[in-house]
Amino acid sequence: MKIIHCLLLLLTIAPALTLAHKASDSYLSLAIDASGNISGRWDIGLRDLDVILPIDANEDRRITWGEIRQADIAINTLLQDALRLRTGSTACLLGSDSTAMAIDQHVDGRYLVITLQGNCPGSGDLHIDYRLLNGIDAAHRGIARISINDTEHALLLTPGQEARIADDTRFTHWIGHAKEGMHHIATGYDHLLFLVSLLLPVALVRPGTVNTRSAWRDTLVLVTAFTIAHSLTLGLATFDLIRLPGRLVESAIAASVLIAALHNLCTHRPHTRWVMALIFGLVHGLGFAAMLGELPTATSERLLALAGFNLGVEAGQLLAVVIFLPFTIALARRHQLGYRRWGVQGGSLAIAAIAFLWLCQRLFEWQLIPG
Repeated sequence: MKIIHCLLLLLTIAPALTLAHKASDSYLSLAIDASGNISGRWDIGLRDLDVILPIDANEDRRITWGEIRQADIAINTLLQDALRLRTGSTACLLGSDSTAMAIDQHVDGRYLVITLQGNCPGSGDLHIDYRLLNGIDAAHRGIARISINDTEHALLLTPGQEARIADDTRFTHWIGHAKEGMHHIATGYDHLLFLVSLLLPVALVRPGTVNTRSAWRDTLVLVTAFTIAHSLTLGLATFDLIRLPGRLVESAIAASVLIAALHNLCTHRPHTRWVMALIFGLVHGLGFAAMLGELPTATSERLLALAGFNLGVEAGQLLAVVIFLPFTIALARRHQLGYRRWGVQGGSLAIAAIAFLWLCQRLFEWQLIPG
């Protein structure tokens, strides 16, 4: 009965899981000189912009340059509401040059580039009040590159939470990246379901056998293979040594979940699962790297962000394994036949169905294209 309840729970949350996609990001780049003068740019995804502002007026799923120009006033108002800076207790003056708006291509689609200019007349630490998509998309983050007197800082901005930059905040930023790594795993349903697909059969070493020690040993091999692979591509992508279109990466991740789930339905070969973990881990690393899409060029800042984010990913992954594996071992010991039928086969079938929906969604998802 408990097995059936678990399966029903998975089916209950399946509609939410089918909405999983690359996290929404914006890219903020600012330079502040010794006189307090501000220059920079803010790249906002056209799809995100259309959620906030009714830019696609005719709802033809295409945003034309004319529609963007007609929204000049609304975009400037959005800037004033969604991004506020202050030094100490003095608010900075921040505006945009509407004549310099442009379109840029990122790995996950087209972005509107807003040219920023202004001045921070006060003194003290820089505070950033970031509110883009606040209350609309909890997974949204702003990836910021801030240069103050030629010293670069990398930080992730969470809507509704004020960030601070000071001389002693490097460790704080590192902690912030580590938290984002854990958050990325917690909300990355595709990454979690890939791990779950690999781990579902681990409790059953062979028909009629449940061995706790073997289960943990096999899990260690799987997780190690997955970690080595995704850490490799995460590092390469962070330093722009490899880059693939976001749509291709996200589709490949969905395909990896589908293949791993179908593998559980077709065969029981433990030695092949670590190979899948290693191969598909390379793809998942590129998905993790999307959060670190644009960082300061300074190697130290990139290494700081990469180390913190990857540590957070590993911590979140380890926590998921520690929670999930003992649960499956206990179920397999108590109801071995039921676990094989409803846990492994039924769970894998449900995961395969979700992954297939993801794959279709990501392959055929329409994009807002300036015409």
